[in-house]
Amino acid sequence: MAVAPPLLIPTPQLAPPRGGLLSVADIVGPGDLHWQNGVEYATNPTPGGVADEVSCDPIDPADLPEGVPVVTDDPLRVHTGFTCKHPGLTRDEIQAYARNKLAAGEGPAVERSVWPTIIADATTIVGTGAVSLLAGLGDLEAWLYESYGGTGVIHVPRGALPFLVKAKQIVVGSGGSLTTVLGTKVSAGAYPGTGPAAAEPAAGAAWIAATAAVQVRRSETKVRTDNGAAYFDHRDNSVIGLAERLYVVSWEHLAAAVQITLEEAP
Repeated sequence: MAVAPPLLIPTPQLAPPRGGLLSVADIVGPGDLHWQNGVEYATNPTPGGVADEVSCDPIDPADLPEGVPVVTDDPLRVHTGFTCKHPGLTRDEIQAYARNKLAAGEGPAVERSVWPTIIADATTIVGTGAVSLLAGLGDLEAWLYESYGGTGVIHVPRGALPFLVKAKQIVVGSGGSLTTVLGTKVSAGAYPGTGPAAAEPAAGAAWIAATAAVQVRRSETKVRTDNGAAYFDHRDNSVIGLAERLYVVSWEHLAAAVQITLEEAP
C-alpha cells in the first residue's frame, strides 16, 4: 500500500480515430457565419441523359424536368460537459478538459444524429429484408452511379466494417482512408444501423446507406461555462465545464439504403 501521494503526470494523448464521417466530409471554412442558422443551396444535377436514334424530330421541352431543385439543412448543436469540485483545478484546466471531452466525442455524436435523416432521405430502399453483403453494397454502388453525378459516400455502422474488409470490398489507404473497390468513400461511424422508422435490423444484419458527397460546416468550440454562476455553483463548491459546437451537415438530401447480412466471407 502506497504511503505517499501518487505522482501527477500529464494525461496520455489521444490518437484521433480514423474512418468516421469527418474523415470523408469536405470541411468547409467558416465564411459567412449566417450558416449557423442553416443553409440553402441548389443541388447538383442528377444523371438524366437519354440515348435514342438520331432523327429530325425536335426534342419536346415538355419532356424535360422543370427548375433547379433547392434543399435546406438545419444546424446541430453538439455539446458535452462535466462537473467537479473546484479545489485542485484552475479555470483554464477546466475549460481545456471540457474542450477535449467534446473533441473526443463529437464525431460519433454527429454520426448518431444524422443517421435518422439519412434513412429518411433514402428515396430508394433496396428491398424489405436483408440481402447479402455483396449484393447490398453492389446495389448502393449501382444507385450512386445512376442517380448521382459524382463520387458519393457509403455509410456503414462501425461494427459492420470488419465484414466488408474480410470480403475484400473495402480498400484501406495509406493514411487510413476507406474506400470501396470503385473508389467510393466509406464512413465507418457510430451509426445505429437501424432502418426506416428506427426499426431494428434483423438478427445478424445491419442497414447501410449511400449519400451524395458530404459537406460539414462547424463553428469553433466554445466553453459556455467560463464565468459567473454558469461556471461556479456556490451551493456545493463545484464548477461546471460545458463545451459546444454548431454543425451543419449536408449531402443534398440524396440517399439510398439497404439492409445487409453480416456473414463471414469464405
